[in-house]
Parts: sequence; C-alpha cells; structure tokens
Amino acid sequence: MKKITLVMSILFISVVVLVACGKDEADTSSPIVNDKENNQETESSKSSLIGDTPDQLDLSIGDTGKFDTTLGTFDLTLDSVKLIGTELDGVTTDLDEFILIDLTIKNTSNHNMKIEDVLLTLEITDNLEMQGEKDRADLFDSVDYFTGNLEPNEEAKGQFIAETYTADTYYFQESIGDIAAGVSNQVRWTFAADEAK
Repeated sequence: MKKITLVMSILFISVVVLVACGKDEADTSSPIVNDKENNQETESSKSSLIGDTPDQLDLSIGDTGKFDTTLGTFDLTLDSVKLIGTELDGVTTDLDEFILIDLTIKNTSNHNMKIEDVLLTLEITDNLEMQGEKDRADLFDSVDYFTGNLEPNEEAKGQFIAETYTADTYYFQESIGDIAAGVSNQVRWTFAADEAK
C-alpha cells in the first residue's frame, strides 16, 4: 500500500510540474509574438504616414526645404525675412514684434494641395524647446495672404506673418507637434536677427 501511495504521489507531482511548465511556456511565448506583431504594426503605421525624405535642420534664408507629409510632398523656399516692429495695419502685437516671411511653395505631389493646410503646419520660434507662433496673415490688409489650391508641379508665392519675441536667432520650421505625431519629416531654417531686414 505504501508503494502504491508513493507511486501515486510521484505521478501527481510529475503531472503538476508538467502542467505548470507548459503554462509558463505558453505565457512567455504569447507576449513575445504579440510584441513582435505590435512592433510590426507600429513600424508599418509610421512608414505609411510619411516617406523617406530626410530631415533638413540646417537651412538658411534662400534655401529650399523638401517636405514629405500626410498632406503630400512639397518644396518650400524661404525667400526673405523681415522684422517689422510692434504694429501693422492698426494691429499691435502682444509679444515683442511681428516677423514677415516671403515664401515660395511648389506642389511636388500628384494631387492638389491647399496652401492654407501647408501654412497651418509651420511655425516661427526663438526657442526650440517651445511651440512656435503660427501664421496670422488673415488679420492684415497689407500682407499677401497665402491661400488657394496648388495643382501638381504648380508654384506660388505668398507671405507668412506672426508675432515673435525679440531674439538673436530665429527658427522657421515644421510644427514640433506634427513632428511628434510623425506626420512630417522635420525641416528647419535658422537665421540671425540681423538677417531679418
């Protein structure tokens, strides 16, 4: 009787150990597969948002940046920049001054693109750690309000105006919010205050 009890106990312990090991293997293998699938989904989501156009972080006044965004692809040239003081067309800035930027946009996509949508993604800042100021051209009569549709390979010129703080260096760029969301490559122009004449 003792032998039967001993054998039964050994069999019981063996079964328990085998079941536990099997469960551990199943538990540890499933998350690895799931993580791999999740990583593949994340990577494919990122690659489907934008193409392979590299970031351009060292552009200057006069340079053309190539954008690859969820809106489409386009070339943007920063033609000139001017700091114009605290008041324009009866509007006074809440910051230190206004900055006026002349731009040329060329639609390099195979579909139409709204210029207003492009301008909504751009900002001017004196601090790369902070969100910048957006275009306010719609408030001013004397500013060439940049609006309308661009057909593929069509080019247009217009102006961007925003409030800004007085600084030694300014950055005109794709919005940091858009970069964080992964909807565009980063394109940035850097210029000194004495270049904004």
